[in-house]
Amino acid sequence: MKIEASVDKCPPLYFLDTSTQINRHWADEPISRQVRSDLAGSKLRTSIYVERQYRYRVLNAFISAHVFVITSDDIQDAKTRLENCRDDIGIDDLFYKFLRRLFRKYNSKKPLLRYLKRLIEVDWQNFFYDAIPKSLCDITNCTKGADAPQSRQGYYLPIPKRCPPNCNICDFWKAKKEDLQNLAATDPDESKRSADPKGTVQKIRTEAQNILEGKSPRDEHCKVISDAIISIEARDCYPGIIIHTMDFDFENLKEILGTKVRFFKVDQDDANLFSNLPGE
Repeated sequence: MKIEASVDKCPPLYFLDTSTQINRHWADEPISRQVRSDLAGSKLRTSIYVERQYRYRVLNAFISAHVFVITSDDIQDAKTRLENCRDDIGIDDLFYKFLRRLFRKYNSKKPLLRYLKRLIEVDWQNFFYDAIPKSLCDITNCTKGADAPQSRQGYYLPIPKRCPPNCNICDFWKAKKEDLQNLAATDPDESKRSADPKGTVQKIRTEAQNILEGKSPRDEHCKVISDAIISIEARDCYPGIIIHTMDFDFENLKEILGTKVRFFKVDQDDANLFSNLPGE
C-alpha cells in the first residue's frame, strides 16, 4: 500500500501596506473584522516607511480630536467643529467616521480625553505592531514624524507634514534608479486607463520622470510615489513576499516593479454595522 506523506502548507507571508494596516483596526468593525480574518494564520511583515505613513494619519486624526474636545464647551460642540473643519485639517473619510463614532459613544469630555490620550501615547503603536515583529525593514531610512507624540501646555503637537532636513529619500532613489526608469517608461496608453481610474500610475510616472531629471522627491512628491516605494521595499526586503493591500494601485504597479499582490476587497453587504471601539 502506497502511503503519501502529508505536506504542511506554509502560511502566506504578507507585507502589509498602509491601507491594510489602517483598516484592520480603525475601520468600522465589520470591515476590520473581514481584514483580520483574511490575515489570520499568516506571517506578517511591514516597514518603517509604512509605519511613518500610518503614524502621520492615525496620530494627526486623534490629536485633532483631542484639541477639539479640550477647546469645546461639550462633545456636541466638538463634533460640530470636526464636521466644519475636517477638510481644512485633512482628516480622511475613514478617520472621520471613526471620530464620529467616538463622539457618539461618550457623553462627557473627561473619559473621552482619557481614551484619546491612551490612543495617542500607547495604543496606536500596539495596534500597528499587532502580530508583526518589531524589527521592521528600513531601506528608505525615513525620518518623517519619527519622534514620540509631544505635548505642550496640555495640547499634543501635530506630526509635521513635511519631511525633516535629514530625510534620506534622495539616497533611496539614487540606489533604485533602475526602478525609477521603469516607472518613468510606463506606457500611458489610453486602453490601460480604465484599470487606473484615479490616474495613480500616470502620476507616479510623472514623479519618476521628475526625480530622474533632478527634482526633489521629498514632501508631497514622496506621498504621490509612496505606493511604488512600498512595492520596492517589500520586493527587496522580503523576496517572494505578497503585498497585502486594499488599494488597487498596487495591482497596477506589480508588473512594472515585479511584485506579488493580494488585493483585498471587503464585502460591502457586511459593512454597515457598528461594534466596540478599538482599545475599549
